[in-house]
Amino acid sequence: GSLNKRWALFGKLYGLFVPELDYDIEGIDGDTDTGGFIRGIGIGTQHFFPSNFYLGGALTLSVIGTREDGEQFYDSDPGPMAHLTFGKEWWVGRETAIGLGAEFALGGFPDDDLDDDGFTWGGGFAVLYFSATYN
Repeated sequence: GSLNKRWALFGKLYGLFVPELDYDIEGIDGDTDTGGFIRGIGIGTQHFFPSNFYLGGALTLSVIGTREDGEQFYDSDPGPMAHLTFGKEWWVGRETAIGLGAEFALGGFPDDDLDDDGFTWGGGFAVLYFSATYN
């Protein structure tokens, strides 16, 4: 919902899947045929500038995991993730706009099953996207 003409408050529900996972664990890197995913839910805010540029952020409670042969293989415990979003929209009609944006996110995902001392996975993503808006 709108807080005022320039600020919006929103709920965020997302999920991303990577068919082949690349990893780097304590300096050992490689790849695997196992797919990886990240998903979460949270809340965010976005500011719209007069030039139709926007800047936003969100905090989510997220999990990471893997899938192998169509079955879920691993799931972390939920952890916090910070999201930064920015972009620009161009009006192409009286009530219609198209846009280009980017989102960057970083988070930490605890896993008490791997280590009694509180092992935490680190992860993040970067995404470019196109948007279409109808008011």
